Amino acid sequence: MTEEKLLQKLIKGKEIKLQWKQSKQSLDNFRDSKNSFMASLILAVIIGGILYFVFSELILSGIIAFVSFIVIVTLTNKDTAPRIEVLEEEIKMLEKDFKRVCGFPIHQHSLDTLNRVIRAMRNGEADTLKEALEIDRQDQYHRTQMEAQDRLLKENKKLQQQILDVESNLTSQNKKLRRENSSLKDEIDKIRPY
Repeated sequence: MTEEKLLQKLIKGKEIKLQWKQSKQSLDNFRDSKNSFMASLILAVIIGGILYFVFSELILSGIIAFVSFIVIVTLTNKDTAPRIEVLEEEIKMLEKDFKRVCGFPIHQHSLDTLNRVIRAMRNGEADTLKEALEIDRQDQYHRTQMEAQDRLLKENKKLQQQILDVESNLTSQNKKLRRENSSLKDEIDKIRPY
């Protein structure tokens, strides 16, 4: 496979991965809304509370609130269940398309890794997917090392500042104690007979 074809496949794979990521997010959102039992319960309690003030009868308001709760939960599940099934099928299809186009599973590399691999191939740094992934791995290792070094330097500066603060504090306490000691000696000399 030529570099250009590989690059085109990776770009297509990136587009598929973006769609897949959006579909996964939508699916998660629908599942969250479907499982939002507490929201339905709170809404039903609010309706029951309003009806209690309107009818001034607890039993009737409670029954209406319970029925509202059942209706809200049923409607929520009825509306989201088909959409969840469609999204699950779409996600499976995108995963198959990605594997067919790129030759590896969609979960194997992140979107950021795909972007860096595409950039490495466009810049001529790599001729094959394997080379581009190796360049990315080395770059990530280098970035991680640099970040760790930066954290150590910041921590070192912080510790040095703390040491300076302690030294300064000890110096000022030492001067204070010397002054107190000197004044005590003066007091003792005044009291002591010669």
